[in-house]
Amino acid sequence: KKIQEIHHKTIQTIQETHNEEMESMKRRYEEQLSSITNTLSHTSVLSNLCQQVQESTKQITEIQSQAGITHNTQLETREQLLKARENHIENVSHHVIEQE
Repeated sequence: KKIQEIHHKTIQTIQETHNEEMESMKRRYEEQLSSITNTLSHTSVLSNLCQQVQESTKQITEIQSQAGITHNTQLETREQLLKARENHIENVSHHVIEQE
């Protein structure tokens, strides 16, 4: 009977220890899972931000390109106006000379 009691107590202690270890492992697993979930969430946010930055950079590059084209067009127009003015002045000069 004593042996049965000791045997029963031993089994009970082993079961309690096992249950405590299982609970501890479960808590560690849940903490790790939570940490991984947070990391994934942050990674997703960072990924979205990177995509937005890439989009913005692309738009900025397009705008800069359009601005460059516009600037070049303005310079060409200014040159054409100056040439037209020079031609006009030459024509007027020739006309005045012819008149004299």
